[in-house]
Amino acid sequence: MVDTLPVFELRFYSAQWAGPALQMRHIFDEVSVDIRNYLTSLHGEDAGKLLSAVVVDVDEQPELADRFTVQAVPTIQLLDGNEPILSLVGARPKIAVRNAIIESIEKRGNIAVSTNKKE
Repeated sequence: MVDTLPVFELRFYSAQWAGPALQMRHIFDEVSVDIRNYLTSLHGEDAGKLLSAVVVDVDEQPELADRFTVQAVPTIQLLDGNEPILSLVGARPKIAVRNAIIESIEKRGNIAVSTNKKE
């Protein structure tokens, strides 16, 4: 069943000089784990392969930031293939980031909506 589901990439755009981005890094790391666990709870152990998490330093990879129209850090993007389906700009609480990502995944793919998941 996992083979028929979309594969998502979660990107965190950051820079060493950006205080809010440095503070958001731990939230990105925690949310990445939460989303993998969420997908696994819905679709079994192999579902963790449905999400990759990548950190992009905009100073080291400016062409990637430009290509995906990242104009501020921190920015968290969720991509389905090469298509951004969610962009969150600026610092946000973990629960807001997590919920926005889960909502976007559920709207985009064949991902069953779980009504009893709570943080």
